[in-house]
Amino acid sequence: MHAPIRDGINARPIRIHAAGKALDQVQATLPKLRPELPAAFFRGDIIADDGSPLTPDSSVRVGQVVWAFGGVMDEPAEPITLPIVEENERWLVVDKPHDMATMPRGSHVASTLTVALRRQLENNELVAAHRLDAATAGVVLVTKARQWRGPYQTLFERGLVTKEYLVVADVSALGSQAREHLRERMTVSLRLVKPKGSLTTHTVQGEPNSVTEILCERLGAELGAFRVWPTTGKTHQIRAVFAHLGMPLVGDELYRRRPKKTPLQLLAHSLEFVDPITGENVMARTQRTLALWELAHE
Repeated sequence: MHAPIRDGINARPIRIHAAGKALDQVQATLPKLRPELPAAFFRGDIIADDGSPLTPDSSVRVGQVVWAFGGVMDEPAEPITLPIVEENERWLVVDKPHDMATMPRGSHVASTLTVALRRQLENNELVAAHRLDAATAGVVLVTKARQWRGPYQTLFERGLVTKEYLVVADVSALGSQAREHLRERMTVSLRLVKPKGSLTTHTVQGEPNSVTEILCERLGAELGAFRVWPTTGKTHQIRAVFAHLGMPLVGDELYRRRPKKTPLQLLAHSLEFVDPITGENVMARTQRTLALWELAHE
């Protein structure tokens, strides 16, 4: 069974390890939530596979999966409305703001792009075909129904989507030779690894597993404006590559290690692909801009 969805939020699965009454067995599985569970049963937040609410005295069996709603800590004070830049009957492209997670995870649930968009359009089947870091703004492709998820997710998995990003980087530490190299379009191939438990992606020795195309549009004494085309999709790829080159992105607390005074200057500017259903060429562009883009000049 697929996870039940209520108000845009997927229920949490709970596997029962012993036969008995539902309240006793759910408490045994989730002891930290013991004080909250009676009220959750009363609200109808604990349900069976068929969607029917369980009572505390309902019988459950070994191996059964029940589902739990609730425990959302980031409900927004007002409904979130997201701009849509392209749309058809199978998918839409939404323009994500900075500092919004794409998919629910951990403490980020109700304020994520996925849940906000499900609520906005009243469609619980909406799912992003790819992920964009919370700190990054720009275009995200979202499928409208379960049968369309595979074809469009596969486009990203196979590298069949051309993704262009705009970047403003801190170039103040670059020497004259490094600056001269930025005058031409460059290809950067690196081996990137994100160790378990680490917040950052590291550059290590070994066979490259990432490729990033970079074109400098404007280069000033402090700031540089760049167009970037990653042909692979490693976590934090652009942020890690620019940090490796000695020009971390402005607003990047993880890789620049300075107090954040502006949103991360990284924008998913466009997506271009051939629609796997119709064969049509698709180009979707953001309507957003980077706050510091125009400040990077000779």
